[in-house]
Amino acid sequence: MKYLLLLTFCALAGQALPGQSYRYVRTVFPGASVTTNVRYASADFIDFPYFNESSTTRGDLFMDVYTPVGDLNTNRPAIIFAHSGGFLNGNRNHDDIVALCDSFARKGYVTATIDYRLGFNLLSDADLHGTRAVYRGLQDGRAAVRFLRANAAAYGIDPNKVYFGGSSAGSFIALHSIYMEDPTEKPPFADPVVYSNLVPPFTYTGPDLGGYDVGDHLSESGTPDAIMALWGAVESTDLITPANGQPALLVHGSDDETVPFGLGNPFGLSSLPAVEGSLLISGKLSSLGFAEHETYFVEGVGHEFHGTSNGTWDNGSGNTYWDTIINRAEQFFWKRHKPTADFTVGTNGLDAQFTFTGSGAISWNWDFGDGSTAAAANPAHRYSQSGNYSVFLYVENDNLSWDTIRQSVSVSSSLPVTWARPLRVERRAEGGNQLFWTVSHQENCASFTVEHARSEEDFIDLETIAGDGYLREARDFAVVHPKVGSGTHYYRIRQQDHDGSTSYSNTAVIRIRSANVQVTPNPSSGWINLSLPEDGGGEFVVSNAWGAHILTGKISGGTGQIDLSGLSAGLYFLRMKGSAVATKVVLE
Repeated sequence: MKYLLLLTFCALAGQALPGQSYRYVRTVFPGASVTTNVRYASADFIDFPYFNESSTTRGDLFMDVYTPVGDLNTNRPAIIFAHSGGFLNGNRNHDDIVALCDSFARKGYVTATIDYRLGFNLLSDADLHGTRAVYRGLQDGRAAVRFLRANAAAYGIDPNKVYFGGSSAGSFIALHSIYMEDPTEKPPFADPVVYSNLVPPFTYTGPDLGGYDVGDHLSESGTPDAIMALWGAVESTDLITPANGQPALLVHGSDDETVPFGLGNPFGLSSLPAVEGSLLISGKLSSLGFAEHETYFVEGVGHEFHGTSNGTWDNGSGNTYWDTIINRAEQFFWKRHKPTADFTVGTNGLDAQFTFTGSGAISWNWDFGDGSTAAAANPAHRYSQSGNYSVFLYVENDNLSWDTIRQSVSVSSSLPVTWARPLRVERRAEGGNQLFWTVSHQENCASFTVEHARSEEDFIDLETIAGDGYLREARDFAVVHPKVGSGTHYYRIRQQDHDGSTSYSNTAVIRIRSANVQVTPNPSSGWINLSLPEDGGGEFVVSNAWGAHILTGKISGGTGQIDLSGLSAGLYFLRMKGSAVATKVVLE
């Protein structure tokens, strides 16, 4: 059965949208078409009241599939979402899961919400029954991934880009689907078991639940290509190995009493096995050097802090945290499948030759900054007059995913010098930046002016060197820019003729990482003194151990003081904006 969800286009139904630029991070479709009750697997459901693991009934598992209305793309990434409910209750129609499916379908994804097997005995041997319930959910989640890969053509899906997102119990499925892959990691409770119960005959047996992948489409991989885990946990972070490099977005509140943020028992029940939450998962991923994992940790909030209770809206819709989670998720998933936009340019007078140096693109849209455009990978363009032009490139790949880049390009109608070697910049060991360039001849050349900027456009003059007028041999130039701070620095050379005309060199870029900020005293009971490298300055951020920003401000001139007396004792991190390096600060 199919129906249209949230249609706002009426007479435009069935027509392709006129433009789909920036899909996946913007809402570009007016609604989602939903195919309900799609059978994706069959499995053995444990019979109520769940104490007999051998008492099962064969049944079907269903999903609802959402596709963008009017979309003609047949090679789209897909996201499967799994609901909350502690493996005891819930269904694929939870408010938050339906909202996620609808939101991301209207951004251009194919999405699906799934039911999975529920039910386990909490009254005795809860650790055994709970483990087997999670394992059954894992098998069902992987079956859903395999189903979409096997039926990619029917739903217009790229079979190599199937992602998984889950809330609470659903995030247990997501996390274990990428971290429990080695057959040796199968929990012993998923093998044949013998256990006691409060109900006669008091001793029961449970069957082997099988491997991670059981049922249909076994030639397909059940491992998602990336996951989003909302307030989730794993059996143990020992499951995470260097082989488990799938990208992960972890979202969690520090005061979660349902699924522990760190180490603890779900629901606070000691009868359930302890699990390791997002804080410990993130730490393990960082220790393994996995760069493609992201976190959104919020201090002082609990379970489902986006505005639901067991998947049902508290006030009819999500709160501000919901909006942040959507924004984080759309950026996270988009980066998994986007191309990379980049280019170089060579100039000769007013002629510019552009060369695409990015990756993954199959279409290119250039804006040369003078009202002209092109759609080739490596276009040539002639400008009508000298000047600096802001050149913009938009690229797409076969998923219609995209990327952009903007660069400043300078052209001149005259050729007063020949740039034999392009401008380059190097960091000096004793501090500062060294610039080098070479010209092979000069024609009516008056001067060379070194320009510097902290962005690609706002250049200022640093130093001017006299030209040689007319010179038919090569000359090397070198200039030192002393006492430069951390961050990105842009340099170019403006050559000027005696008649006032100018030309520009290429733009050279260097990125300088700041050394650690010196903090004294450390530990401290209140005021701290800062000493920055060189003559640096700027904005600082003080964060707590959860990554939440506690204090911001500015310092200049290389030194400053910060009053931390209003903060509680503990560990904090101080970082200058624009630097990836943070300094630990201990308050007593």
